[in-house]
Amino acid sequence: MKDTNVYVDFSLNMEEGTSLFNVHATCSIYPEGVEQAITIGEASIYFFNPVRSSYSEACFDADCISYNLYNALINLENICAIESIHGLVATGHFINIIEEWQRKGLGKAFVEKMMQQLAILNVELVMLITNDLKETDFYKRLGFESLENSADIPLMYKFLNKAQIIYS
Repeated sequence: MKDTNVYVDFSLNMEEGTSLFNVHATCSIYPEGVEQAITIGEASIYFFNPVRSSYSEACFDADCISYNLYNALINLENICAIESIHGLVATGHFINIIEEWQRKGLGKAFVEKMMQQLAILNVELVMLITNDLKETDFYKRLGFESLENSADIPLMYKFLNKAQIIYS
């Protein structure tokens, strides 16, 4: 599937009663000789805008959605000074490739394409909640770093617009 073009479509919804946006990304391909797009995977993430919303409010809102999402956002303080972030923070369970399309290099292409597009949307930092060591290794190869945390939930992060971040 080396020469297959990967397309990512986003749908954005305000999470009712919160300061977070829920983003659903769908990954599609057009294999040679096929006119209709084939959906091969999806991702679910949340956007937090530290310029527009308070950090404590976003953490509270995340806790109302899921403990893992809360844990990811609460650990943001361990990566950088929140007030130095001028773009968006994307966090969540990231990628799910349909089993028949796995191990063909499409997951990597999906994540790389999504990172390019998230950077265009002014996402400065991506935080992932991973499921296992295999997933952690996959994301490390894509430039993500592991983040130790007290809840012992596998978290990873990557700066997309690194030049704008001032570390604490």
